[in-house]
Amino acid sequence: MIAVVEAALARVEIAHAAASPRAICTCRSFDDNSIRYAVLYWLADPVFDLATDSQIRTHVFATLARHHMEMPLPRRVLLTPDAVSAQHDATSARELTHRLDVLSRLKLFAELTEGERRALAAELRDAPYVTGDVISREGEVSDSLFILAAGNVEIVRDASDALDERKHLADMAPPDHFGEMGLLTGQARSATVIAREDVLCYRLEKRGLMRFSRRGRKSPKRWRRWWQRAWLPTMRRCRRSMKSHGASARRGLPASSCGASASSSTWRNASAGFASRAPFSGR
Repeated sequence: MIAVVEAALARVEIAHAAASPRAICTCRSFDDNSIRYAVLYWLADPVFDLATDSQIRTHVFATLARHHMEMPLPRRVLLTPDAVSAQHDATSARELTHRLDVLSRLKLFAELTEGERRALAAELRDAPYVTGDVISREGEVSDSLFILAAGNVEIVRDASDALDERKHLADMAPPDHFGEMGLLTGQARSATVIAREDVLCYRLEKRGLMRFSRRGRKSPKRWRRWWQRAWLPTMRRCRRSMKSHGASARRGLPASSCGASASSSTWRNASAGFASRAPFSGR
């Protein structure tokens, strides 16, 4: 819990909350059926203490939701096992319907059948973010694809030093996706993605895509066609970038951000794998 919250707050940008020293999360007490934590942070302007407290709590709540950590709030409703099961089924059905709608509107998954999209939807994980959250940071190594389901994000190039400013690259609205190169090769992120409002992403990890790809054995020809149209162009772009990176390194030039950390063996492995088949308080 503590490590998760501290890592999330280290990535977020909140007005009037100092970036250094970093915010810390502490365990304050053990209460009935719960553990009480507190977030301690440095306030840059005391005029905005209540508003900043609220933003901190909002980011903590979203972080706990992303990691499936339930807050032990008092409950006064008695539910029978049948009622709980029915409630869970209804929620799952709504979530599945929304995921299928998003997948059907993305060109990347347009050629999949309804059954295949259902199987892919089962591999997705909800990843909610709030305004200012850094969804992925330039230079981080990752192995997942993000599907933007709700909310807008900004894509920027981080400043090279403290005197420079971030470079705005693009804005993205749903439905869309980013991070496919990280999913296929595990290479470093080539840009930083920041939530500009409350955002819902569906996260697809490499192991989830590998499980889903095994369905291709049932219809190899059609599956191979989908793979070639949807994913192969991305793989080729990444391979060209890595070759360019190697040439730049021999000439002593700066490396391309796309191929900065992805080796050719990583690319071959990925290609072969797919082709073969608590209450918080501020201050």
